Amino acid sequence: MSMIGLVKKQLKQYDTTVHGLRATFRTWGSETTHYDGYVLEFALAHQLNTKAEQAYLQSTLVGPRIPLMQDWADYLTSNETHPNIESSMWN
Repeated sequence: MSMIGLVKKQLKQYDTTVHGLRATFRTWGSETTHYDGYVLEFALAHQLNTKAEQAYLQSTLVGPRIPLMQDWADYLTSNETHPNIESSMWN
């Protein structure tokens, strides 16, 4: 299933886009967690700046990505509301 298909099927109660969901993840990660920006970008599958960064950081970023994604899943399934972060979902 494509990412847009997943968003439309699983998050149909929200009027969001793939970009909005990705932006929400990045905002949440930057503002409410201790994860390094490199780890957040790696989780979004963004390219690192240089081939040297890709080569040296590849193995060190996989480990932190697992707890990061669990923290994101916990955030998404919690009953807490975070208006400042959730407003980025709609952009």
